[in-house]
Parts: sequence; structure tokens; C-alpha cells
Amino acid sequence: MSKIAYVNGRYVLQRDAVVHIDDRGYQFADGVYEVCEVFRGGLIDEKRHFERLAYSLAELQIAAPLRPEALAAVVREVMARNRVQNGYIYVQVTRGVAPRDHVFPQKSVRPSLVVTARQVDPEKSMETAQGYQCHHHAGPALEAGRYQVDFFAAQRPRAPVSAGAGRL
Repeated sequence: MSKIAYVNGRYVLQRDAVVHIDDRGYQFADGVYEVCEVFRGGLIDEKRHFERLAYSLAELQIAAPLRPEALAAVVREVMARNRVQNGYIYVQVTRGVAPRDHVFPQKSVRPSLVVTARQVDPEKSMETAQGYQCHHHAGPALEAGRYQVDFFAAQRPRAPVSAGAGRL
């Protein structure tokens, strides 16, 4: 099955997905990304992800590319078109295409939006890599009986544990 991406209003084959060379995300890393975990066909902590994306965009003064409900629909459509049951949805928003200049564009530019998906086999991943963990989250995800699989826990450095750790 071919992977499908959402790029600036269109669903395209991922191999055909392109961003403009003058996109500020490409030129200056002028953008934000959010990685949404998918487990058993559901988004984990969707509200938290979308709130964090909105906060980050506001802090960088980048306009939201879509209304929250429209973005949620796009994310679900990318999940469905890629048949992702367990994996990740990547949401990337950049300031958009503008002439290459080191200052923010004077006129308002339309932000760019790219949404892609990645299927992960949690059983295979846990068998083949050491240290992967499954983290339980408090709140709606846990109450719904779902949990987040942290496939990258083994790659993060761990702080040394001392007898006094956690005490103030």
C-alpha cells in the first residue's frame, strides 16, 4: 500500500509530496511539529497534542493553518488512508513560503501544513529492541482503557538514581 500525506490542502502519495524550496520551514526551521501517538486505532491525548500545537504556533506568531476541528478531520483522514492502527501521526506547520530573508515576512503569508503517518508494530518493536516501555497516562486516555506506547524510551538518556532522588 502506498503511503498518503496531506500537504497544503491535498492528499498525495507520500513519494510525490513536496514543499516549496522557499518555505521558511525548509530555509530556517521556522515552524512547529507535533507527533501524535496512535494505539489500537485511536489518537492518544488528542486534546493535549492540539493544545500544545496551538500554543507553540501562538508563541512563534504563526497562524493556525486550519481550524482545530478541520485539523482533527485531516489527522483522522491521514490515519484512515494509511490504515494506521499503531504508530504516529506527524503534524508539521511552518510559517509558509516567503522570499528568503532573515526577518519575518512583512505581509501575512499562508502557513504550510504537512501531515504524515507511520505505522509501527508494537509487538515486533518490543521483541526486537531493549528498553521500550509502555507508559500509562492519567486522564482521558487511561480512563478510556488506552495507554501510550513509548517506542523511543530506550533512546533517551536516563538520569542516575541516588538515595536522595526526589526529595526537596
